[in-house]
Amino acid sequence: MSTSAPNNVTTPQGVTVDGQSVLTPGFNIVREIGRGANAVVFEAVDELLSRRVALKIWNKRGLSRAQFETAKIAPLEHPLVVRTYQFNWLKGHAYAVMELVPGVSCKEWLKESQPLDSRISVWKLYSAALKYIYNFEETHGDPHVGNILVFPDVDRFYDRYAEFQGASIGVKIADMGTSKVHNLVKKMQIREAKIIWETAGRIFKDQSLSRLWFHPNGLSHKTTLNLLDDLCEFISFSSNSAYSDRASENASILANLIIKTPLFKLEEVFACIKKSHITTSERLARRINSRLFGITNTLDANEIINEESERAYAALREDFLKKLALDS
Repeated sequence: MSTSAPNNVTTPQGVTVDGQSVLTPGFNIVREIGRGANAVVFEAVDELLSRRVALKIWNKRGLSRAQFETAKIAPLEHPLVVRTYQFNWLKGHAYAVMELVPGVSCKEWLKESQPLDSRISVWKLYSAALKYIYNFEETHGDPHVGNILVFPDVDRFYDRYAEFQGASIGVKIADMGTSKVHNLVKKMQIREAKIIWETAGRIFKDQSLSRLWFHPNGLSHKTTLNLLDDLCEFISFSSNSAYSDRASENASILANLIIKTPLFKLEEVFACIKKSHITTSERLARRINSRLFGITNTLDANEIINEESERAYAALREDFLKKLALDS
């Protein structure tokens, strides 16, 4: 759990939950670092092990889900997931002892202006973390920005989990929801997909995703995550000025991505390209048109996106969405 949230320092071995003082034998409380609807999280020192930890104590509202939530995330031992050391009960209050993460929630992190390459890195690590979780659990349950912890990664340890990561940033996923309790798997997958889309919108707020991208509803969380990885790849590649001397190659890479995942809004794509100078509109249009109409020689393709191009792309999108619906 995050170490950098502000709040009041509490007395050693005692905290306040539900308006009542609760003693925490074996743990010296350093400060409160997070408070939600169902629990309060404190930075504490485990006296026996002389180790700083995050101590999460559930209130009455969250009590019924505390053990299930903890049991869901505890087996997931991975650098991209907050580790859980212990779960127990303390005079009617459930608590968990967890890894203390030297950072802040993504929600807090985004309150300050963050460079695009840093936000791209956060998305890539977030996506990698969810994909790891999905190997063991049907859904995370609450993969929103409040449950993404962001921290410095000076040694670039986390580069191995996000290819071509642009910034020295680490990410860990925390607090999983109780999705299995509802026994409505499809409904929970769609709910998770919606949260993932909302998270992308928050991370890339300045990119106007809804203008750039036709986002399909009703898809599974895994499909949605994979699609948004393609959108992130477009944002990452099209904004990288280091590639500006490879205009023809860049146009081919972008055209392939746009055709592979035909959810882009072409007018906004070309607006982005004009701002980035990574290639020319004419080069990109010729490559998109050559792929849409099966033209072998790119130079023979139209160098503008006209109404016929838009109709062909819309038809491609319709077929793509039908396939996605079947696969989901």
